[in-house]
Amino acid sequence: MSATILYNSTVKQIHQLHQELERLENGQDTSSALQGQITAGLASLQRSANDLDQFARREVTAAKREKALARAKKVREDFTSIQIAFSQWKANERARASTKEREELLGSAERRTSSAVRHEPGSADTSILMMDQMLRENQVLEGSGHRIDEFIHMGRTALQDLYEQREVLKGTQRRLYDIANTLGLSTTVIRYIEQRTATDRWILLGGMTITIILMWGIVHYLG
Repeated sequence: MSATILYNSTVKQIHQLHQELERLENGQDTSSALQGQITAGLASLQRSANDLDQFARREVTAAKREKALARAKKVREDFTSIQIAFSQWKANERARASTKEREELLGSAERRTSSAVRHEPGSADTSILMMDQMLRENQVLEGSGHRIDEFIHMGRTALQDLYEQREVLKGTQRRLYDIANTLGLSTTVIRYIEQRTATDRWILLGGMTITIILMWGIVHYLG
């Protein structure tokens, strides 16, 4: 795929993400399916931005390289803007759900307290204590949920960073091979480059594995 074709496809993808986000923010469709679609679209958009950046750095002429880099930068800015808006919408939804749940708990507790006052004089204090305990439990659960979301977000960010490092390593390896072939370096030097690249790859895979295990542990034990 050429850089031009990839860029045109990415522009269409950005337009589609804007439309989906608008439906979400307007309340037309707040389903989990649409949220998952936006999440997948953002991941694909980030990969496209990385690919455009790689294409740009391989351009021979300075003018074409600057134009391609500007396109890649614009795509990254659009990605960041959509990601921030999506995260803000999810945060607002969590806040609204928490407020609604708290109001329902308060209403339920008030009804129980009123009933206790009518039928069992002297039991209002017990009902109030139960209401306070339920509110505290709800706040603890809400805080745990937010912390789990933060841990998962940190894990995803770490995985994305590792993925980008892998792409950088692959690009570096290709450039080293080109330089080695151009300069006519010995087979021993090229073999050393291959061994060093393999070592870096194993370190990268180890980091990705540890990150995935930590994310699973957080969701399994804290969820």
